[in-house]
Amino acid sequence: MEDKKYTPFATATEFTKDFKSLCRGLVYTSFPAELATQQTDSNIIKAVKLKYGEVSYNSNTCATVKTITFDSNVFYLLNAGANTDTQALFGTSSGFTAPRTGLLLSQRPDWWELQHGAKDYLWFLGAGTITVKYYNGTSQLGSTQTFNFSGATTVKYICLDYSLYSITTNPTHAIVTMWDGANGDNGKSYRINYCFCPEQDNYLGVLFLEPMGGRGMLSTGKPLSIDQERTATTIYKPMDLTQSNHKTGGRSVIIPVGTRKLTFENQIDNAPGTTRWLQNFISSPGHHAQRGYGANTRWEKFILDTGSVKLIERNKLINFQFSGYISEEINSQSEDI
Repeated sequence: MEDKKYTPFATATEFTKDFKSLCRGLVYTSFPAELATQQTDSNIIKAVKLKYGEVSYNSNTCATVKTITFDSNVFYLLNAGANTDTQALFGTSSGFTAPRTGLLLSQRPDWWELQHGAKDYLWFLGAGTITVKYYNGTSQLGSTQTFNFSGATTVKYICLDYSLYSITTNPTHAIVTMWDGANGDNGKSYRINYCFCPEQDNYLGVLFLEPMGGRGMLSTGKPLSIDQERTATTIYKPMDLTQSNHKTGGRSVIIPVGTRKLTFENQIDNAPGTTRWLQNFISSPGHHAQRGYGANTRWEKFILDTGSVKLIERNKLINFQFSGYISEEINSQSEDI
C-alpha cells in the first residue's frame, strides 16, 4: 500500500492532500443492463476510511517510529470528475447542500436526438424523481414511467429505451423531467427527439462515460465512411528455385491485423448545453458504439482518435465530425506459405 506523507511546517496548520492515486481503481461506472426497472450501480460509489498517524525521528537514537493508529470518518468515493462549474453540486463531506437532495450524474443539453432503438441511460445520486413520457405527435404513448430514488449515498440508473415499457409505436419525442430538490416544484425538463432513420446492423450512436460519472448516448446514425486499415510484419522466406511459378517463399507477411476505422458526421441542433455535451464526449476516456437494435444489438468498444475534432457552429446547427476505430481487431491466420 502506498503511503501519503506530509511534513508539517507550523503547528495546527491545515493541509490538503490528493489521494487520487490511492483511490483510482476502487470505483468505476458499470456498463448498464437493459432493464425496465431502475438498477443500483454499486461500483460507482464506495465507502472508505483513511488510516493516518505520524512518523517521528529521535535524533539521539537515530530511530524512526511510525505510529499509524487513527481512522478517519467514513467518506465516499464517487467515480466522477468535478470541474469548476460542477464541484459545488456534489456538496461537502456532510452531504448535499440544502435544498438539494440528489444529483443527475449527467450534463445534458435541453434537448438531444436519438435513433429509434438506441440505448441511452441516466444515472442519479441520492434522493429524487425522474419521470419519462413518450409521445407520437401530441398523443402520449403508454403510461408515464416514474422512477423514485432514495438513499443519500446510493447511485441508480435507468434505461430510456421505450421498447422496455411496452411501447410498440415509434415515438416522435419524449419528455424527461427530473426533481433533485434544487430545481423547484416543476423540476427540470429535457426533450428527446427521435430520428426515423436507423438501419439494422448499422451504427446508431456512441455511448460515452461522462465527467459527472454517468454514461450518455450521442446519436450518430450510419458512418460517413468506414476504412479498413491493415498492419503486418514483412519477412523473407527461403525460395524454392525449382518452382516454375513463384508460389512459396520470398517476401512474405506474418501476423496481419485488420482495424476498422469509422468517421461520423452529424448536424446537431445547438440547444443550450450542446457544446458542453460534445466537449464532454470528446474528453471522455471511454466510448462504446451501438450497432443494430433490439435482439440484434451489439456493443463495440470504440477508441476515439487523438488530436482535434471538428466542432463548427453554423447558425443554429453544429456540424460535428469525429473518427476512431473499433477496439476489436480482425485477426486472420498468422502466416501463409
